[in-house]
Amino acid sequence: MSFPYLRHPLVLFSLCLTLFNDQYLKYHYAGLITGKLSDFAGLFYFPFFLYAVSVFVRHPKQQHSHISLRGFAVCLIVTEILFVLLKYTALRTEFVQIFSWYFFKIEITPDISDMWALLVHVPAFFLARQYKLTPN
Repeated sequence: MSFPYLRHPLVLFSLCLTLFNDQYLKYHYAGLITGKLSDFAGLFYFPFFLYAVSVFVRHPKQQHSHISLRGFAVCLIVTEILFVLLKYTALRTEFVQIFSWYFFKIEITPDISDMWALLVHVPAFFLARQYKLTPN
């Protein structure tokens, strides 16, 4: 079975929560909680998605059922860099425009308190450890 970590209930829940929050909750219940919810949920699932894409691109015919913790740590760092760049630099405007053209409308509001969401990488790493690659 390939990519079992993408089907883990917490990863699936965080993906669904991000989509539901961005497409419904933010418009009907705008506020502090809905403003932060997507940051926390998105930062939880995105490193798993990024890791799956990176191993698939490198080895498309292999079965991918485990996680290299070193590789996953790199995905966490890349996610953190992207998060900061998209929140606090001019890339934000361009990214929002391109994403909205090709997928669905999004908004990114810079707020320094969003940095707290990066703490969600701690439980993400602990979840990734459940799927760690064990030496033969």
